[in-house]
Amino acid sequence: MPCLEMSGIVKRFGGITALGGASLCVEAGEIHALIGENGAGKSTLINVASGVLHPDEGTISLQGAPVHFANPRQAAAAGVAVVHQEADLFPQLSLAENMLLGQGLVRGRLGLVQWGATFHKAGEMVAAMGERFDVRTAAAGLPVARRMMAEIAAAVSAQARVLFLDEPTASLTLKEIQNLFVRLRVLRDQGVAIVYVSHRLEEVLDLCDRVTIMRDGQTVGTHAAAGLTMQQMVNDMVGREVTRIFAKRNVSLGPACLTMEGLTDPAGAFQEISIAVHAGEIVGLYGFIGAGRSELGQSLFGLRSAPDGRVSLNGKPYRPCSPRRAVKQGVAYLPEDRLVQGIFRGHSIRTNTSVAQLRRLSVAGIVSGTRETALTKQAMASTRVRAASMEQAIGTLSGGNQQKVVFGRWQCTNPNVFILDEPTRGVDVGAKTEIHNLIDDLAGKGAAILLISSDLPEIMAVSDRVVTLAEGRRTGVFDPRTGTEAAIAAAAVPRAIPRTGRAQDRGRLRALTRLREGGLLGFILVVAGIMALVKPAEFATTENFLDILANAALPAIMAQGVMLIICAGGIDISIGSMMGLVGAVAALAAKAGWPAPVCLALAMGLGCSLSIINGTTALIARIHPIIVTLAGLSIYRGVMRWATGGREVIQLPEGYRALAEGSLLGIPKTVWCVLAVTVLVHILLRYTLTGRRILALGNSESAARLIGLSKTRLTLFVFAVSGILTGLTAVLHAGYYGKVQANTGEGWELQAIAAAVIGGTNILGGRGSAIGTLLGAFLVAMLYNILILARVSSYWSHFFVGALILAAVLADMRLQRAQRSVA
Repeated sequence: MPCLEMSGIVKRFGGITALGGASLCVEAGEIHALIGENGAGKSTLINVASGVLHPDEGTISLQGAPVHFANPRQAAAAGVAVVHQEADLFPQLSLAENMLLGQGLVRGRLGLVQWGATFHKAGEMVAAMGERFDVRTAAAGLPVARRMMAEIAAAVSAQARVLFLDEPTASLTLKEIQNLFVRLRVLRDQGVAIVYVSHRLEEVLDLCDRVTIMRDGQTVGTHAAAGLTMQQMVNDMVGREVTRIFAKRNVSLGPACLTMEGLTDPAGAFQEISIAVHAGEIVGLYGFIGAGRSELGQSLFGLRSAPDGRVSLNGKPYRPCSPRRAVKQGVAYLPEDRLVQGIFRGHSIRTNTSVAQLRRLSVAGIVSGTRETALTKQAMASTRVRAASMEQAIGTLSGGNQQKVVFGRWQCTNPNVFILDEPTRGVDVGAKTEIHNLIDDLAGKGAAILLISSDLPEIMAVSDRVVTLAEGRRTGVFDPRTGTEAAIAAAAVPRAIPRTGRAQDRGRLRALTRLREGGLLGFILVVAGIMALVKPAEFATTENFLDILANAALPAIMAQGVMLIICAGGIDISIGSMMGLVGAVAALAAKAGWPAPVCLALAMGLGCSLSIINGTTALIARIHPIIVTLAGLSIYRGVMRWATGGREVIQLPEGYRALAEGSLLGIPKTVWCVLAVTVLVHILLRYTLTGRRILALGNSESAARLIGLSKTRLTLFVFAVSGILTGLTAVLHAGYYGKVQANTGEGWELQAIAAAVIGGTNILGGRGSAIGTLLGAFLVAMLYNILILARVSSYWSHFFVGALILAAVLADMRLQRAQRSVA
């Protein structure tokens, strides 16, 4: 009985048929290859099998029983695990969370996350794959290969009955591939059904038991791997005979275009690299993970800090300080991570092609549509991009066509030096041949090409010379026509003692990241200390301190809700107006004789409802929440003034005012409220699975979808919490001040967002801190207090708050760059 059987699967996207009756039958205890060109339907078939997509027609059976997976979590629970091609992870979360979030973080009796046990479990998974790297490191700072190995380790550890591996070796070097194959054979012997998708056909023949070939969304056939040849597979995949996979013409080499002498990376990624690349020459750069190959390419293009040593372009000194300068001087760079660094996924082919040439295409600063169209047509024709039109979104293209668009973008700049980092990663055999021909054409036109690749057969077939790196140092130079794969691979094996400097740097940066709140607290103490020395009689008093606390408390409560929405990838700028409306309704109810607790419940319920309406509208309309809440900002303010007749709500009952007035143990009640809210939000965000999923959604919506996280549920949850906290703030504000004014809440959205961002929340989502938000609110309140004491005009308050926000964002960006540079 087959372990997994898919029959007659049809999947349409609008008028396009991605799968037209595809089938797949996988037995337990076999490694089954699934091959085909990009666009053949392999990834779509995998997404159907794993619950990411729902088939329009066809049946799926698992162990003989029909199954219908509503989402990837159901598929994972049934024993279907997938390692997707692009390893689209959550960049700001730790590697351990990326590995375990789908199957569940380690939790204790109360359901709270146990971080020590979680990191230990993830570390054991990595060790079982024969790898060693820090699972506490943020995924953003890791190379593509390590992110892929982590995903594979997590999928293997889930003890899946069916394991899909979509291009698992695309970024791995020989050592990692060998380790992976050993592990996969062990899993096969344990009865796991493994579906292996790869464009590396020699791996398919070496590893797999059977091969299913797809073309144009249909299954062409299934064959035993024994006796099958690469030529047969290629012919079936493309529907025609392909006689050459690699091609390299002989070109007379010119003078040195790119010369490196003693290049050393300030972060330690490589040392004393000396290489010369001549006009018309293709120099292959080969090395294992951590060898410094990609870092070298990034440095030459100005993406990293300028290296020490000397670089020359066409005999003239060159200092790679920025990509803009590199492009201007004739250097082009095709990055390793196509999705993150190469393409603008939601934009058209035209936009992606012309983006590097906008200055040349512009007249008086206005881009010429005619020139842009001509440039795009030329690039698409020269690189043979297959697309409906140049206005098609690049994210809808196959990986090979995406790569050709990026290649065409840089080809149009007429570069003297072309740095190619994994140019054929994740593309099919047909696209690979076309890209190799494009590289060969560039060399034939006199460009100097530095080819960085983990595909050793590719390096040997395409390159004129092969330079090996290990542990950041050059270890050999080979002629691929006379050298052997074994010799080149042996030269790339690390022999030095692992360097601890970068690990120590990562540890210090991780500690710095965790101590954001400590740094903010230190800044507050320094500013307070200066003010205490300058104006001791006015600033350094208990009364003034309590006044700052009280003024910080109410915005801080509302800021906690805003912070959660930002963490999930949204934002709400209507909370100030919402607070005014909710506060007015609750105050009117109190004056009508409603008990204070009932009024509080009314306010929190109304705030929750209005906020959920904001979130629901954004989800249904599929627009960013800032657009919806921009409308809400005016609507809620208008409704409030209609409800109150434009007058203040005054003379509130004593019982209602008692909710906020007074103190406990000498500390205002509002301060106790904000401390309680901060503790609860901190626990939610740091120690609950829901909180970690909120951060995951803000990190990457696409990665969240692939592990079955519900954007709808998480979005509505954070909006509901924010609305509840806005309602609480509204009641406390009215009780504390004894009235609701017509302008109550105006400008509070700025204070709340400022508190969150200053406290370490990433304005783009994916990271936030309840404690940092509280400190941020206190700093803003203290700033207002200082301006008053210094008799500075209130008009300057927004300027200083804005400056604080800008400083916080810039500091955060510098910290993230530092993390990436030592990864």
